[in-house]
Amino acid sequence: NPKTMKFEITGDMSSGRTKQTAILLDSGEVWVLGGGREDKNYNLTELYIPNKHEFRDYINIDELLAYKMASKIDKDKILFYGGFNNKNFTSFNTSLYFDMSNKNFIKTEDMKQARDGKEGVLLKDGNLLITGGLDHKGFGAKYLKSTEIYNPKTEKYNWAGEMYYKRAGHRTVLLKNGRVLITGGKKGRGNKDYISKSEIFIPKNINKGRGTEWQVL
Repeated sequence: NPKTMKFEITGDMSSGRTKQTAILLDSGEVWVLGGGREDKNYNLTELYIPNKHEFRDYINIDELLAYKMASKIDKDKILFYGGFNNKNFTSFNTSLYFDMSNKNFIKTEDMKQARDGKEGVLLKDGNLLITGGLDHKGFGAKYLKSTEIYNPKTEKYNWAGEMYYKRAGHRTVLLKNGRVLITGGKKGRGNKDYISKSEIFIPKNINKGRGTEWQVL
């Protein structure tokens, strides 16, 4: 509670889970979806109702969507992209969006790169920037510095250049000036592979005709 500066206990979810996604809807409700635990993925999604402090079961999703990342790209559209199949230990590049108005999933073009452990951030022009992650193939994993942008109008992905560092498990945030700050993550599996360096992504529409640009801080 921002007024009291204290945490308050609210209702319990129907299932304990990790690596889930939570999306704030225009209605003020929060859609909690995906994730799982060591022995299972969860295809049951839940809605959090703030004024009642409770969770309610919502729609079921395909089990393979459980470890996809999801981002709200429009008033009624939630995009699911990439992810990890924990049955055959592979990343995938499939993409689809969920239309909240009619409760349907609609396939889009595939991502340019299979990836999980990535980050997605909605830019001011309505496009979605997706950065880094891992490409799993069996028990091997390639850490990525490639990035791509999803355009909701064309429903297509385009390359957006490379970061200076390979990153997975990092975080991105849209700044007030329209640039994107990328921080942290790992570039490998070792204890010395944690990244302290940060960098900035400058979208071409605010870069004074110079095109897309990456800068190290």
